[in-house]
Amino acid sequence: MDLTFFLVVAFLALLLTRPRQPEHPQPEPGPQPEPGNPITAVIFRRNTHRREAGGSDNWPTTWADDGHIYTSWGDGGGFASSGSGGSHRVSMGIARVEGGPSNYVGRNVS
Repeated sequence: MDLTFFLVVAFLALLLTRPRQPEHPQPEPGPQPEPGNPITAVIFRRNTHRREAGGSDNWPTTWADDGHIYTSWGDGGGFASSGSGGSHRVSMGIARVEGGPSNYVGRNVS
């Protein structure tokens, strides 16, 4: 009985301590870029700054394959806002940004 108990405990210990395999295999990481020159300075050109969608905040963005940038905002009216959000104020909204750095236009999607 002592040997059986020992084997059961050893088996359970081995079973519980082995690394778990992920449910979905993770892709192999791609090639890493070579170290380059570190950024040593940043210059903000205030004369090119545009403030849009006043009264809204939290603007995480992503660039889609249709060439536009999509973003979400919180606590405001997004691009339909004049500052305080007014009747367009929502807790969370989605918007699309079209155009380039000097001629972009933002439009609320939802």
